[in-house]
Amino acid sequence: MPQLTLIYNMFALVPTLLTKLKRSQIGLDSTKPAFDQLTNSCQKRKLPVDLWKSAELLAMKERGERLAIFDVNREKAPTLAEITLKLTDNKEVSDVSASVVDWISDGIKAQNDQCVLNIVHGWVFC
Repeated sequence: MPQLTLIYNMFALVPTLLTKLKRSQIGLDSTKPAFDQLTNSCQKRKLPVDLWKSAELLAMKERGERLAIFDVNREKAPTLAEITLKLTDNKEVSDVSASVVDWISDGIKAQNDQCVLNIVHGWVFC
């Protein structure tokens, strides 16, 4: 009896697998033009597309640590606010005139503060 249940479950999987196959094919077909355009653009810019493809094939073959190339949860680039905060917090206290970085960060902060005030007061321009 357990074998009969197993066989029944295997046959019940077939429609589900066929549905998933159809959906994946539709997804591939819809993304192929954009993928081809991206590949052509990368090749025109002389980016190492062939190296990327070989790294992908190697990762799919060897698995394990090689799959790290697919990790998209990398650290995100800092926002303008984070950069400004870092620049303003790194000021050294000295009698020397302000460095260019301090001057630029102060300007960015002033511009940002001005924009916030304009928004708060309902003025359209920033």
